[in-house]
Amino acid sequence: MLAWFRERRSREESLLAEFHSRHPKTILPFNGDITKANVRQQVWNECRNAGIQFHLLLHSVARGSPGYLNPIKNQKPLSTVDFNLTFDAMALNWFFVLQELIQHNLLATHMCNLAFSSRGGQRVLPGYAAIGTAKSALETLARYMAVEFANLGVRTNVLEIGITDTPALSVLPNSKELLHAIVTGK
Repeated sequence: MLAWFRERRSREESLLAEFHSRHPKTILPFNGDITKANVRQQVWNECRNAGIQFHLLLHSVARGSPGYLNPIKNQKPLSTVDFNLTFDAMALNWFFVLQELIQHNLLATHMCNLAFSSRGGQRVLPGYAAIGTAKSALETLARYMAVEFANLGVRTNVLEIGITDTPALSVLPNSKELLHAIVTGK
């Protein structure tokens, strides 16, 4: 099993211990940036050497730019860079990872290809414009991937997991406002 994650080095050791306690069988851990093609190539080589075949790809990248289209409180508006970074990491990267798994013959016979979306892909949330746009694109991409990769035995779907109070969420400057909007529906 490959456990690919992106975590601060200070937390990496405890996370690896948790992985190994839950999955005592062989686990290939990798702490790296999945959005970088050269990093992915290194991982695919390690997977091939370890004889890993992917039965499940669960794509969950929390890398995006919070902000507003029409900023309030002297904030800068979202830029092209903000939208591109968010869109590439949260939507397109999922497709590129699957495409590379296919190119490197790393798919199991029947593979499940999943990604996490959020409420922000369907409704307006405060300070979530770039992320919400990327999540909406992810959901559209899933429909195309489901049809176009079905002949390879790949089953594709998106799960809307809701908001979870995690360290990744707390990085967003408006995380409390987001939690309130989801809980109250406003």
